[in-house]
Amino acid sequence: GIDIYTKNTVEERRMSLLLRIVLVAVLLVACAVYQPACAQSISAFQSSHDMSDWFTNKGVVASFSSVEELKASGNYRAPDIVVNEQNVYQQMDGFGAAITDSSAIALQQLKQANHWAYWALMNQLWNMTGPSSAALSHARVPLSSCDFSVSWYTYDDTNNNAPDWDLTHFNINNAPWQLWQTLKDAISVNPNLKIMFTPWSQPAWMKSPQQLNGGVVAEQYYGVYASYLARTMQEISRMGFAKNMWALSVQNEPNYQPANYAGTYMDPSMQAKIGKVVRQALDAAGFGKMLMLTLDHNWNYDTYPVQVFQQAPGAFDGVAWHCYGGDPSQQQTFNRAYPNAQVHFTECTRLTGSGEPWSNLRTNAQVLLVESIQYGSQTVTLWNAVLDNTGNGNTGPHLPNVCPNCIAPVLISGQNYALTSDWAMLAQGSQATKPADPNGPFARRIGATSNNPNLILTAFRTDRSSDAKQRGDGNPRWSLVVLNWDDNYERGPFITIDAVIEWRGRQATVSLPVGVSTVYWYDSA
Repeated sequence: GIDIYTKNTVEERRMSLLLRIVLVAVLLVACAVYQPACAQSISAFQSSHDMSDWFTNKGVVASFSSVEELKASGNYRAPDIVVNEQNVYQQMDGFGAAITDSSAIALQQLKQANHWAYWALMNQLWNMTGPSSAALSHARVPLSSCDFSVSWYTYDDTNNNAPDWDLTHFNINNAPWQLWQTLKDAISVNPNLKIMFTPWSQPAWMKSPQQLNGGVVAEQYYGVYASYLARTMQEISRMGFAKNMWALSVQNEPNYQPANYAGTYMDPSMQAKIGKVVRQALDAAGFGKMLMLTLDHNWNYDTYPVQVFQQAPGAFDGVAWHCYGGDPSQQQTFNRAYPNAQVHFTECTRLTGSGEPWSNLRTNAQVLLVESIQYGSQTVTLWNAVLDNTGNGNTGPHLPNVCPNCIAPVLISGQNYALTSDWAMLAQGSQATKPADPNGPFARRIGATSNNPNLILTAFRTDRSSDAKQRGDGNPRWSLVVLNWDDNYERGPFITIDAVIEWRGRQATVSLPVGVSTVYWYDSA
């Protein structure tokens, strides 16, 4: 159940890509000449439970017919899925994964071992238009070391933790060179990549007690910590990332103090006070457009971001959620209090082993593709984008005594790599929400209901670019991401459902195997 890529398969896929481009061009010309015919056709990408279809373009799988005609002919069925396009919700902004030190080190090792495979992989992650790409538009980058690093560091470490009020010892290159090179390579594939930065710990001399794992930021250092983050953004900007610097949180998982890697405790009152001075420092340093997100922790801490917003009005733009506690419905606590704030999902990882691929895909599709988005998330970003497969179900590299078998969208083995269910999940979400044209907007979520308990879904409308409209190809794309979990509690039998989709007085029947499917069509607004 793993899709493996070698140098030979890269060449084969290149030829396949050329053929697909020709076919797509022919279809686009045909649709431009006679859009009404294309408007009736539904296409699909499918990822089946056994991954016999990993992220397979099934082409046209159904056509719409009038409900009146179906009733007249006796072929009408009660719909399984009803699209309610009049209900319009959040603007989406794409999917992503973290480029940790570990991800970057693994990727650069692959680049040295197999140049062709490296660039094929980078395109399968970050290319926004490739027919077999996850089309990731976001990357999350830890500031300083985290559990998925190979050493402990910040950007201003001093001998004996001596205070460095003027940040004279600041050095952005305390991070491994592979991190910055991987970011540059990712941006070369996707120039519009948006980067979120998240600190795991402040320099130990700013903390009480003076250590990277655990403790709090001492209050006398709140101002210098704000200067440290502003300086970090300046140094990263100077390396050529200014256009891509999108968001910052002031602390990863502030309610957790890890023993074996860097972390800091920061209660809502602390985060509010720090957030105010960080916002001021960012604005003064020329980063006024960067978003600031609070929390960056689990769903069960649902009152935390509300308290921070109450105590630091204007400092933060939104909230960031993780999957390791609670459930997506708890996003509603913040949504109700601050309905106009940004909402982003920024970290989740599953494990290798017996849960891969179907249990992992099933769970992520349920809680991330469907529920987290239904509760307002505009982006979905997973943890490590890439890890090394170190054998016996283990992955790395990482610090000692941390997660030994965390999975990633891509696992590298020597000169080859394998795509996991994480990659398939991200690819399905991106297919439904990415721009339909270069420079076009991302999708907006719309209403849809399922009358079948074995089908859960989210629905989207993606408007077209002004260029597409000018050439007469301006019909929006309508997409459904559907999870069929009729699997007898994952034991089988696995039941394919011939699902009836109803939309605008028309119906179409689409065969949905157990797994995740993105079905889409183009029609007028």
